[in-house]
Amino acid sequence: MKTGVENGKIVIKTDSVVAKKGEVISAELAGILTRLGIEPMDIGLGLKVAFENGQFYDAEILNIDIDQYKENIQTAHSNSMNLAVHVSYPNSETLPLLISKAYANSISLAVESLFITKETINLIFSKCQNQAFGLISKLPSEVIPKELNMNVEENVNTSVSSTNENDADKKTAEKKEDNVEENVAAGLGDLFG
Repeated sequence: MKTGVENGKIVIKTDSVVAKKGEVISAELAGILTRLGIEPMDIGLGLKVAFENGQFYDAEILNIDIDQYKENIQTAHSNSMNLAVHVSYPNSETLPLLISKAYANSISLAVESLFITKETINLIFSKCQNQAFGLISKLPSEVIPKELNMNVEENVNTSVSSTNENDADKKTAEKKEDNVEENVAAGLGDLFG
C-alpha cells in the first residue's frame, strides 16, 4: 500500500484491498482504518412509496414487522403439521410423529384387548389391579382382609363417589327398562287376548 503525507494528513496513493468479505478484521487494522476515517456502515434503502400495476403503495403498507412475520410463519408451520398428522399425510417431517402415534394407539389397543407383550404386561396388570380394587371396594368392609382394606381405601377413595353415582344411574335405567317391558307385555296381552 503506497501512502504519503499531504497537508498534514496521511494519504493512500493507490487503491488496495485490506480485507475481503467475510474475513475477520484485526484490532490493528481496525485502528488504522478508523484513523483514516474508514468505518463500518449499514447501507439500506429508505422506501417511501412503490408503484406496481398502476397502484401506489406507501411506506406504512410496505413496512413489514419482521417478528410478526416470523411468528406467522411458525404458526402456519405448526398448523400444517397438526393437519398433516391428523389426516396421516406421510412426509419426512410427519413420519416420526405418525409412527409414534401409531405405536401409542397399538399399545392402547393391546391393553384394552388384554394382548400381553413385554410392552403391555405392566399396563395390563395396572388395569387389572385398578379393576380389582374397584370390585373390592363394593364389598362390605368386614369381609375384606385388613391388609387389603388399607390398600383399597388408598386406591379407591376417589373413585367410590363416581361409582355410587354410576350405580344410581344404572338402577334408574333398569327401572325404566322394566316399566317399558311391562307396558309392552301388557300391550301384547291385549292384542292377543
